Amino acid sequence: MANPQLEDGYTKIANELLEALGRIRIPGEAMQVLLFIIRKLYGFHKKEDIIPLSQFCLATGLSKSSTVRAINKLISMNVIYKKVKGKVVKYRINKDFDTWKPLSKRISVYKKVNLRLQKSNTQNIYVSKENIHDSDESSLLPSKEKTDSRVKSIISYYHDLVLNERNFKPIIDSADAKAVKRALRIMSEDEVKDAIRFYIGSAKAKEHGLTLSVALSKHSLNLYRENWERVKWQYEA
Repeated sequence: MANPQLEDGYTKIANELLEALGRIRIPGEAMQVLLFIIRKLYGFHKKEDIIPLSQFCLATGLSKSSTVRAINKLISMNVIYKKVKGKVVKYRINKDFDTWKPLSKRISVYKKVNLRLQKSNTQNIYVSKENIHDSDESSLLPSKEKTDSRVKSIISYYHDLVLNERNFKPIIDSADAKAVKRALRIMSEDEVKDAIRFYIGSAKAKEHGLTLSVALSKHSLNLYRENWERVKWQYEA
């Protein structure tokens, strides 16, 4: 039976910072990574430190792709800073919690209402956030796609990512669900999500727009794999 004691060690953290963490919504994997960063920094009385990816994976039990995605989420929320110099990667907590960027509350698509649409500068059509009503975007999927929980999870991830980072609510259709199913035949769920995040931040997204089926096209996935091979050395122990 676990029986932790302060005498065996503890991590000192300011109450104000801890209370700020309690007020912000951070996804589960990102929170796991954040807690480990706090342990590695404040637990050793440091403001910043080198933390190899292998240590994150060992401490959290997450895969490398999930860990990288979680780190990127914390960076996008301005909760942590990452400084890369050659193969050295240092992390630091952003203590100015007034600059943190909380996730938007999830808003779902309403299937059968007359929604006002607007075009983005990439000429893809999105639903204006002001005209979105509560419902379930999974109702847009064919019945076959509803049987695979991973498809729903990935589409939900893509939905929230675009809404949070590009301030648009993407339209999901059956072609997107089929693209997810094709990608899942050759990749894990975490890898598919990581590929989607890579696409949204790529130059191709600016050219072709934020479309899930394009994000998971053969060409996009090949670009993702090539990029991962180039950058993964930064995260090796």
